[in-house]
Amino acid sequence: TVGGGVGAGVHAVAVQPKPLAAPAPIVIRMESAPAPVTPEPVVVDAPAPVPAPVPAPSKPQPVAPPKRPDNLGAERSYIEQARAALSRHEAAAALAALAQHEREYPAGQLTEERLALQVIALSESGEVSEARALAATFRARFPDSLLMPAVDAAAPR
Repeated sequence: TVGGGVGAGVHAVAVQPKPLAAPAPIVIRMESAPAPVTPEPVVVDAPAPVPAPVPAPSKPQPVAPPKRPDNLGAERSYIEQARAALSRHEAAAALAALAQHEREYPAGQLTEERLALQVIALSESGEVSEARALAATFRARFPDSLLMPAVDAAAPR
């Protein structure tokens, strides 16, 4: 292999490349293009301006009370307080947190959870008839709830 490398080197020195001939110039023929045609201006009659409608006198709209901000975090806080109280078997504390949630968020996003926890807390506190009445309300309002087994266990039909 050493001989092959030496032989290639000797060959490169012995054979000198011939200079290349200059390339022939490239000639591009350009045909003259027809002169551009300028279109005649088109005159369009503009439509007459339409008068703006006159607004009818309106009655003053009653001002709606400001809405409370959607605060899922605050709602969840009450629900978690109730869950923690139930885990310690403190039904009264759970009911207090749930009552506060109901006062502040009567139609809140966690209403379903609140009602289920209220049924469980009422049952645990010994208020069985109140638990059954609230369970009936829960079943009617949330018939397909995932919380139904817990409600049924706390307040059987």
